Amino acid sequence: MNIKTPFGDLFYLSVNGVLQKISWQPIVSGERNIELEMQVTAFFNRELKLFFLPLKLDVPAFSQKVLIAAQSIPFGQVMTYSEIAQMIDEAGKARAVANALKHNPYALV
Repeated sequence: MNIKTPFGDLFYLSVNGVLQKISWQPIVSGERNIELEMQVTAFFNRELKLFFLPLKLDVPAFSQKVLIAAQSIPFGQVMTYSEIAQMIDEAGKARAVANALKHNPYALV
């Protein structure tokens, strides 16, 4: 499925109402997720800052810790990979944090 955005089509895979993956690249189609579509539209209309969606975090444990930490960064703020590594008690693993974020299946949400 896909959602029209100001930056082009945003593709997603959703199964039983749970978001599996979101990407700017085409994805094998799943079922329509109206809640996701409404939240993405609201986000691009500047009406939403936080997404509230069930996600399937099918990633290694370290990546899961990184994604949960990244989700806690307040809207509009930035953190370095090193700061995120420290946040999850993995100081010195900034490169591993960068790699986990590079493979984030939910980059927008």
